[in-house]
Amino acid sequence: MRERRWLRAASRARQVYFPVQVQGAMQQIWIAVGVMLAAVLFLEWLFQFRMQTMLAIGIMIVIEAPLLYAMHQKREEYKERFSAITGYMEQMLYSFRAHKKVLTALDETIEVTPKEPLRSQLMKLRRELFYGEQAQATEVLKKLEDAYPGRRLPRMHEFFFKVESLGGECEMYIDLLLEDLRLWVEREKLQEKAMKSRLINVLLSVLISILICLFVEKIIPGDVEISRHVLYQLSGVGMFGMDLLCLLVAARMMMQDPLSKESMDKEQVVRLYERVTGYSYKKEWKKQRKLLVIVAGCLGAAIYYSEISLLVIAMGMLLILIIKPFITRRIGSRKLIQLIRSEYSIWLMEVGMLLQETTVQEAIRRSLERAPVVLKPYIVKMLQELSDNPISNHPYQNFMKEYNLSQIQSSMKMLCAISKGGASDVKEQVRALIHQNTLAQDADEKEKNENRQGGMYALFLMPQIAVGVKLIPDMLLFLLLFLRTTQF
Repeated sequence: MRERRWLRAASRARQVYFPVQVQGAMQQIWIAVGVMLAAVLFLEWLFQFRMQTMLAIGIMIVIEAPLLYAMHQKREEYKERFSAITGYMEQMLYSFRAHKKVLTALDETIEVTPKEPLRSQLMKLRRELFYGEQAQATEVLKKLEDAYPGRRLPRMHEFFFKVESLGGECEMYIDLLLEDLRLWVEREKLQEKAMKSRLINVLLSVLISILICLFVEKIIPGDVEISRHVLYQLSGVGMFGMDLLCLLVAARMMMQDPLSKESMDKEQVVRLYERVTGYSYKKEWKKQRKLLVIVAGCLGAAIYYSEISLLVIAMGMLLILIIKPFITRRIGSRKLIQLIRSEYSIWLMEVGMLLQETTVQEAIRRSLERAPVVLKPYIVKMLQELSDNPISNHPYQNFMKEYNLSQIQSSMKMLCAISKGGASDVKEQVRALIHQNTLAQDADEKEKNENRQGGMYALFLMPQIAVGVKLIPDMLLFLLLFLRTTQF
């Protein structure tokens, strides 16, 4: 009787401190660890590893298995979040096009949102809102934007509030936002499919590397036993360690959040803008003066003592220090251009809506208050030039000309023609420009995804290095033992 009570108490304690989900996760982890350890024991029989070697490999597996499981669970969570927020954005866009009210669209979206925890979050936010209070709605929806970081969700909410305050036709712009959302979802699906394919290639590469080592070990003559030596055991630990590290890095590369990789707050945008526009090679050289002195000293010592290895290292470090400022500037400029492309479309949408009721110069001036942070300095400069000479073409031609973006140049030519009364069908021209900018942005994002796939391909080659780590010491050991045997 007492034993039954103790068992019931232990069962309740386990359910309290280890919920069903945690118990299931731990069970899956231990099953995975057991399978991997059984595979290692099988390999021990094939490779003739010692107990110490098996213990080292087993410890690495026990450490890595929970990490791989945690990364897998995190990746699934990212996929669920991405699916939920893109569904929310799509429904909000369709509902807003029908009702032109943020809160009405939010009510309709909550009704058709089945996924948790997004539905609970939306219902909680809706209880905090009241009709007619846009400032409060902006503040409350900011909580949702913080929970699901990224640039598209804040941009969509900001567009809704602009339409409510400015009025006018917005169906064309909503269609453009829906197209951008569709391209984003399709791009992430293709990226996930490509990364899974790369991961399978990495797994096959690991398996092939083990089989190659096993094949080479089995063709060695039986009278030369290299498995009894410490070098053979150490090379086996090194090979399996590199293979396990390769799998861990591959799992980490798969664990990419589609939302967080495109998020950037206002402070980061300001720092990026200041770093790129205020960049000076002279300042960068001053920052690394101490390193240059150290490298120059190493270079002089290498020449004086005729140390070839030190000379090569010092020259390599000097080359890195020389090209570092140029690489830093290029990377910063590229990030800024991608940010400008993503933010320029929403600003052009607002200018297009304002052009329905006012002039070009007035539309640009009224858009300044809600313009993206990265565009404000250029808009201010343009307005100053227009105030000095309202009929000149130079303010439009000089707008962000240092970035040489064809989409911006085309839109400025269009605005210049509208200001002089020489353009027709303004709405269609704005739509075409925004569509062109969306496609250019989609091409940039695909290029970034291809770079990530290239990193996964590099992991495909890593197991081949592990083969070298195993076979080179084994072959040297075999050669030494064979020569010693033939001498006697």
